[in-house]
Amino acid sequence: MINFNLVDLMHALWLLDFYERANVTHEELSLPPSGEPTGILDLARLGGGKSKYLSKIDTDNGQQIIAAVGKIAAKLKLETAGHRLDHFEMALRYSITETDYKNEIKVLRDALKHDLSRTHFYHYPQAKLEVLMKFYKQWNPIGKAFPAALSEALVATDCYALGHDTACIFHIMRAAEHGLRALAKERRIKLAKNKPVEWGMWQEIISELNKEAAKIGLKATAGTAKDNALSFYSGALSDLNAFKDEYRNQVMHARKNYDEHQALRALVKVHAFMERLTEKMTDKHHKIRWGLKFKAS
Repeated sequence: MINFNLVDLMHALWLLDFYERANVTHEELSLPPSGEPTGILDLARLGGGKSKYLSKIDTDNGQQIIAAVGKIAAKLKLETAGHRLDHFEMALRYSITETDYKNEIKVLRDALKHDLSRTHFYHYPQAKLEVLMKFYKQWNPIGKAFPAALSEALVATDCYALGHDTACIFHIMRAAEHGLRALAKERRIKLAKNKPVEWGMWQEIISELNKEAAKIGLKATAGTAKDNALSFYSGALSDLNAFKDEYRNQVMHARKNYDEHQALRALVKVHAFMERLTEKMTDKHHKIRWGLKFKAS
């Protein structure tokens, strides 16, 4: 839904209306040196003795109409208009009279309106549209590191703009889960009974990550590397614990519905969480080189 703009549709309708009303220009039919038509095509162009047909200027205008309506018909899959476009384009390949030209425009316009009468559009509230239109600028750096999270965040943001707030929470938690799993794999954590990280519950994974952070806190030698690592993991774990209790458990078990303010807050929080991860890691699961040194046991 987020990639359609009514400007293209309004432009196509304006072109149809304008050129149906506009005056056309004509050109004289070029005949052989003898001055007499020599074939069926020349006779057809003469149209009962008249030696004028639509000028190249107007046939070019017709091609402009076809291009504009074709863009909309393809994007919205408008079948009736699509069929009429084929007919119009074929007609313009040959000399065409003004009457036939105007009829082609009228029938194409009617076909387009017929298709649109069965098409439904959604109007985004302006404030929510602004959030949606900023999506790629804000999320593209994250998407380069975590492509799967990007697609979930896009759906979540669109759901927010559409007013589907609980669905927004659901999808943005899926985006956050990609970050959770990436952290688990970066730390090389092991779940009970060799359960794969992808099948681990949030609490199981968070508990193991807490152990990793505690190990750094207790055994790493004091210094900048330790401070940086603890800041990174403690901050990420704080976010994940909050997501789990405020959103993830509630939405996954249908315990709660959310409003637009809660949905927007979740979008902002998960973006900040994923942005934090992107500064140090990607979904390739390479270990972060903190330069930590551990005390001898």
